[in-house]
Amino acid sequence: MSKVLPLDEAVRRAVKPGMSLHLTLVHSRPNALIWEIVRRFWGTQPGLALIANGVTGPAHALVHGGLVTRIVSAFCGDVFPSANPHPIYQQAFLDDDVELEVWSMLTLHQRIRAAAEGLPFAPTRSLAGSSMENNDGVIRLPDGSLGVVALAPDLSLVHAAAADEDGNVLFTAPFGEGSYGAMAARHGALVSVEQLVSREYVRRHSHLVRIPGTYVKSVSVAPYGAHPQGLSNQGLPDLRPYTDDYAFQDSYAETSRDRDRFTQWIESSLVGRTHDDYLADLPAGRLDQLSAPTKGSWRQSPAYLDPPDDPPTPEERTACAAAQVIAERVHERQYEHLLAGLGVAHLAGWLFQRGEPEGDSAALMAEIGMFDFEPQEGESFIFHLANVPTCALTTDIATVLGILVQSPGKGLGILSAAQIDADGNLNSTWVAGKYIVGSGGANDVASVAGEVIAVVAQHPRRLVDRLEYVTSPGKQVTRLVTDRAVFRMKPTPCLVGVIDQGTDLDVPALVEHALDRLPWTVDVDPKPRLYRVEPEEVRQLRAFDPQRRFLGRLQSSNRQAAAVSSEMSPDASGAEVEVARDHADE
Repeated sequence: MSKVLPLDEAVRRAVKPGMSLHLTLVHSRPNALIWEIVRRFWGTQPGLALIANGVTGPAHALVHGGLVTRIVSAFCGDVFPSANPHPIYQQAFLDDDVELEVWSMLTLHQRIRAAAEGLPFAPTRSLAGSSMENNDGVIRLPDGSLGVVALAPDLSLVHAAAADEDGNVLFTAPFGEGSYGAMAARHGALVSVEQLVSREYVRRHSHLVRIPGTYVKSVSVAPYGAHPQGLSNQGLPDLRPYTDDYAFQDSYAETSRDRDRFTQWIESSLVGRTHDDYLADLPAGRLDQLSAPTKGSWRQSPAYLDPPDDPPTPEERTACAAAQVIAERVHERQYEHLLAGLGVAHLAGWLFQRGEPEGDSAALMAEIGMFDFEPQEGESFIFHLANVPTCALTTDIATVLGILVQSPGKGLGILSAAQIDADGNLNSTWVAGKYIVGSGGANDVASVAGEVIAVVAQHPRRLVDRLEYVTSPGKQVTRLVTDRAVFRMKPTPCLVGVIDQGTDLDVPALVEHALDRLPWTVDVDPKPRLYRVEPEEVRQLRAFDPQRRFLGRLQSSNRQAAAVSSEMSPDASGAEVEVARDHADE
């Protein structure tokens, strides 16, 4: 019997008030289904719960409309094109309108997988030493290690490349969370796909079937159903891929920060309308442009062809110094796997990868399942689809965060955060009573990597004596790179290097400059290294990030305007390393 249903009918039949909905991350999220749920329940109070590694983008509308009363997640806020806190979540949590349960990316996946496997819990190496260790769903095992209690959603929402009418679902790489949410859900999976294919097509590509039809409640054809995200065709070259719609995302992020404007947009663009109407509202030619991103887009921009020559920003100095520290640690410890978190941290990792010394190399990884990829110029978002075809391996979250990061002697982590203390503990969850963004995969990396380099701006409210919340433990944090200095963090903080500031200051003066804004008492190496910021490194960074989402404002406003696409917000600040900036500047 065919499982194919129109999108609106599938949601009407399957989604009931009080349900817990798992939003599957398979690089893309089930955004067409999320929009349809907004249409279905707008103006009511269905008391839905969301379970998701990232509650972002279209999910803002669910929370804004009062449709959600509980969130279980590793990240809440804006992630595209950069990671930032969002006032919708901050206010909802502050007012207790929405109950929040915070996890790391891997542990949330482990809980769902345990449910799929019929197990009461899963052991984990994450969370120990963090505030999440005290979550109700964490148990202490007889050997003293931790376990996380199984979590079964009522319904799993999935958007994928294709399916047949029996509900066999084909995924394209990278695979993110994979199929476990669908297999754990009490009522199976609600699936939308780019296209319906034949049973014969499925059998020819059975290696990409991740959800068998027995777990699928319905299949709905929704072209561009991941929009405003993109969809890879890796493994299915005859499928038409499309890239992320950053112009829409920037406009949406700005609109959603104004409650009245956001309500107006939802009621005029979603409520009482269809997925086809939503696509028709996009600017003429936008969908074709997204499906052919290399034709006349960023590769033709002045910022890509001619990176500006302005003096390095603090963010650029930080990234250059961090890339050099990565090279030092890879050379000394022979690390083979490198996972860098969002923001200046990942640009430092990219810069290292592009200039790897001969004999010293480490495969770049991204937690959704990208291994040994080569970052492409012109687009700084870490999960951009242009990077996917460069991977030596495309896999999933469990493999990257559960295995490759912690492989003995192989894994080096580079992490940004809102705050760091003198013990190397990191916080990106709660600052001064305000929710920031959460862990994402940071806790998992910090818990198991052979070593972690922290990248945090040097500001009194960023480098602090005590954290109110520990997102990631500092036991493996051996280096801290700021815009002024490099610190060895173990056994106690010691300034071991200073960063060229583009001035005539000599090393002793740079040391004094670095200690000026430091809240800790630190030792100083008798011969601190001078980390120079080379012009070619800066130009490479600017080619990676011509929109300057992460690299900060340039001194000359005309150059800044040229570096930012007319469809991008010049105020998009960038990464977890920036998420506390508003608070820090109060």
